[in-house]
Formats: sequence, structure tokens, C-alpha cells
Amino acid sequence: MSNWETDCEDLWVNIGFRLNGYTKVAYSTLSICAVYLPSPPRLEQQRVFLNNLDSVLNHIDNVIVMGDFNLNFIDWELNDDSNHTIPTNHNNDLGGCLVDCLSMNNLYQFNHIRNSHGRTLDLALSSLQCLNVSQPLDLLSKLDLYHPPLLIEISELNFEYDKNLLPKPRVKHN
Repeated sequence: MSNWETDCEDLWVNIGFRLNGYTKVAYSTLSICAVYLPSPPRLEQQRVFLNNLDSVLNHIDNVIVMGDFNLNFIDWELNDDSNHTIPTNHNNDLGGCLVDCLSMNNLYQFNHIRNSHGRTLDLALSSLQCLNVSQPLDLLSKLDLYHPPLLIEISELNFEYDKNLLPKPRVKHN
């Protein structure tokens, strides 16, 4: 989705799927964005990304945005009634800008895992309320003290992958 990308370091992909459990065939799309906003965070760059996110959300329903927002001053406390977090210490322009965007677009932040310095730099934002974030037991690469690995699972979505997504051989031999 290159037309959704900004001058920030963000990449968008759409995954189409067929919903199970419906009498008629129903299809939907999950849009996923990976983003990196460099440190130190700049309000103008954050606004560019969040304004674009707001625009994208006018066209889609199911979204997951994951990445390094470098907003180490915001504390994310786990909500007792759900699996998403609630921001605290966001009383500046950068924090207010993010929290306003989340509120206006019905987005939730799910990453409650802090780094070795007790901060959350990597956020997992979604319009879906069925995201679960945990730490994987097996590491795929060396542990980064500022960015612990995250395992993100989507629960309670009853969908079936398109059969066309199965791997296809590149070469056929006689």
C-alpha cells in the first residue's frame, strides 16, 4: 500500500481473508503497518504519521500498527478490565498528539512489556480488541535491551486464509 506510506519509516500491507461462520461468503481485510519514528521524537514527524493513519482509517476497519514510537516518557498501565493498556504521563504535545489520535480513531495500545529500562518504546496499536501481546519463549535474534521481542496473537477472529496463498513451486521437473 505505497499510497498509504509517508515520509516517515512506515510500511503497509493488506491481508485479505474469508470470514468463517457466515451463511454467505464474507470477505474482509486486515491492514498491518510497521513503523519507526526515530529518537529523539519530533512532533512534526509524529503528526505526519498520525494524520496519515487517521486518513487511512477512514477507508479500513481492521488495522494493526506496530513499531518503535520512541515515546519513553509515556507509561502504559494494563487495564484491569481488558488486555489493552492505558497511557499515563502524556501531558506534553507528543503524548497528547498520540493519545488524541488513539481516542478519535477507537484504537487501543496492547504492548504492556517494558524494556530493561522500565520503558515501553514499541507500541502495538489496533482497532481489534482481540490482540494479545506476550514475550516469546524462543528468540530469533540477539536480545535488544531497548526493544524486547514481542509475540502478537490475534484471538477470536474466525477467518480462513485464501487457498491461493499456499506456497507454489518455482520450477517443475519432468
